[in-house]
Amino acid sequence: EMRRLLTEAALAAYGNLVRSDRRDIAASNGADADGGSGSGGGGLAAVAAEVAAGCAEGADAERAVRVLAGSHSPLELLQMYLGTAPSPPAARSSSSSAPSSPSSSAPSLLSLDDEVAALRRPGVDGAPFTGLFSAAKALGTLSVRRVMREAYSAAGCPYDGRTEPRCLRPPSAAAAAVAAEAADFHRALAVLDEERVVGPGAEVHFWRWRGGITDYCVAEPSPGGAPSAAGGGGEQERPAVLLVHGFGAFGDQWRGNMGALAAEGFHVFAPTFPGFGRSQKAAVPYSQDLWRDFLRDFILQVVRRPVVIVGNSIGGFISASLAADYPGLLRGLVLVNSAGPIDPSFTPAAWRAAVAARRPAPPALLVSAVSTALFWYLERTVPSTLRWLYPTNPDKADQWLAQEILRAAGDSGALDVFRAVWYLPPPRALNWLVAEGWRGPTLVLQGALDPLNDARGRALQLGQLCANVRVMLLEAGHCPHDEVPELFNEGLLGFLRSEVLLLPGGAEEGGGAGGQGGSRAAEQEGRVQGGRGQPAAAPAARVE
Repeated sequence: EMRRLLTEAALAAYGNLVRSDRRDIAASNGADADGGSGSGGGGLAAVAAEVAAGCAEGADAERAVRVLAGSHSPLELLQMYLGTAPSPPAARSSSSSAPSSPSSSAPSLLSLDDEVAALRRPGVDGAPFTGLFSAAKALGTLSVRRVMREAYSAAGCPYDGRTEPRCLRPPSAAAAAVAAEAADFHRALAVLDEERVVGPGAEVHFWRWRGGITDYCVAEPSPGGAPSAAGGGGEQERPAVLLVHGFGAFGDQWRGNMGALAAEGFHVFAPTFPGFGRSQKAAVPYSQDLWRDFLRDFILQVVRRPVVIVGNSIGGFISASLAADYPGLLRGLVLVNSAGPIDPSFTPAAWRAAVAARRPAPPALLVSAVSTALFWYLERTVPSTLRWLYPTNPDKADQWLAQEILRAAGDSGALDVFRAVWYLPPPRALNWLVAEGWRGPTLVLQGALDPLNDARGRALQLGQLCANVRVMLLEAGHCPHDEVPELFNEGLLGFLRSEVLLLPGGAEEGGGAGGQGGSRAAEQEGRVQGGRGQPAAAPAARVE
């Protein structure tokens, strides 16, 4: 009900949204593209209406109805979950020899056991508690202190701070106590952290999504910024820019980009995914779909206007997934050293078959051991790893960035997010998401010196496979937006002017890169190729 009301409130705000932009991307995308959600053709209002209607459907909604249909309070349900609920009163004796009917609470207890079993997920020990009680904690019908006391009581331990929550037994008590501790910690982190440093012109806000606290950076457009689209009427009609970080990073990493985009008149948002940075790391089955839905709801409830989405690493893949499934939310897509497979032979039918087959999960003990070892190693090599990922400007991999990553790695639940990688469902091909699912204007703004893969080859392959892609190579590593922010901003702004806002002359200036933004980026591309700068190629692979 909370999700539905929030989405309906957003929908009401879109009721007066008039689209003066006749280049409605969703209409040209084909809302019924195979494998997409089919919801994008009507823009934000249509997506919001579909999401609001869908809040009453699905496993989560059905579970809520079943669990709350009885007469038990949230506290009684918690005690049933922990196994500390008082025994039901004995049934009155009967002269009949027939067996007595079960007590009124027995069906509820059995039902709760079934719900717990249905919510269990490999590698996510606390998933049943989160699925059953996260909304109650968020709404205040179960306080953090009460959950902690009940969990310690179930474990037979005094609630005196001497026993860590994760050490409690049984596992249900540990899951409840860890979740309560994490919720309390992230609330305090959001309220009390007055020394946080973000990029110039940006400030931090907080947003609760599905019961967990997340944060995001926002930069307001500067008065008198760049003009809007040709014939447009101002800032309200231009899209916002949504910056999406990669695995292990956070919204603040766009520190060198938010102010520059805001100075050009764009409203800029940089959220932090659940499970990363200073956002809460709840015990949920993290996946591509969960992070895609987070971005969808963030646009609907916080941004409240179409966006140009810019995604780095796994954030690029999640952004492409959002573009394919909800094209009506977007006006443009920018992939920055994006994760995701590139497979010319990909078909939605084969992918659905692979998902349905549910490849066997590796043994939980193996996943835990390997993940713990890798996590331990990465924690101790963060500074050197960052410098390796920033090959042309390692000084940008500074102490602040390393400390923020290490701080987040120490949060309760951080290891669970890392373990989730082992259980991710098969992904769709990145080229299919861009060319068939999205079909709108796309820029591949690639750090060609990325040491994680053949970034140059991947970028050019996307350009060859996707007719809607423009490729721009920068002399940088895995995070060019942070390593060479000035060059990155020029390339991004050129794309915004020429492909999204369609400003007069934008596509011709600077060698086709879009106004002033293309010239230096094109020069960079020439240096990457050893001085052999390529002119614009065929429309299917425009390389600058």
